[in-house]
Amino acid sequence: MPSSREFLGTVARLRDAAVAALRNRDALDGISSNANWFHQVRVSLARSKSDLLKSIPDDHSRDIFSSKLTMMLEPLVSISTKYTAVERVNAVRSIELLLSTDYPSLLAVETVGHPNSEQVLPMSVVSGTRGYIESLAAQANGSYEQQWFDATALIMRRLVEVLALDILERHESLAALCGSNGRLPQFSDIIEAVCSDSRWMLNKQTVDVIESVRDLGNLAAHQRRFNVRKPDVDSIRPRFRLAIEELIHLARYDGK
Repeated sequence: MPSSREFLGTVARLRDAAVAALRNRDALDGISSNANWFHQVRVSLARSKSDLLKSIPDDHSRDIFSSKLTMMLEPLVSISTKYTAVERVNAVRSIELLLSTDYPSLLAVETVGHPNSEQVLPMSVVSGTRGYIESLAAQANGSYEQQWFDATALIMRRLVEVLALDILERHESLAALCGSNGRLPQFSDIIEAVCSDSRWMLNKQTVDVIESVRDLGNLAAHQRRFNVRKPDVDSIRPRFRLAIEELIHLARYDGK
């Protein structure tokens, strides 16, 4: 039976598929590769949701949870263009918050799959932020531990991107960056917005790390004859914690 972490992963993939389609102006009910990806993930989500509900033994509690979840999933599963990329991103966060606050037992029992080491980023750095942040940090550590360095580079890049989006949202800058169409900007634009904002002065070393993570992640994602090797990641790894700590501070997950 799929775990709630797997369910959240499926939810995140559905968001990614929809956002990719919106960026390319592909209809979600069309025949493009993005539309097909969206459809496939939506089918997987239906199965995953059904299995997740079966893990709640009490009928009344299950019905309440199902109603809440169905409402929160609406922006994600809809093929309508009335839901923007930002609304789909926020829907994922709302579902994560629902599980972690109202149904923590669904998450608490899942301890399998955690890496044995924290060689990319100490989990204490991301503890108490958001579940999706903690999950990315664990994946970065796990992929490095398994010597899957392409995956490590991509997850490090994703972690920086997610934190940057959270910073812009926290400081009410994300909507303006997305523009009237509500589409999320490209990674380079997101990073440029965070690194150049005059409301805070990022440490120069943090900016250097962000740029290094961006460059290595781009190579891993787009250069088909290039494979990331351990020295590539190790050239960033000692400074990565500093950058992530500063980004987390700016995101103000503690509400201060």
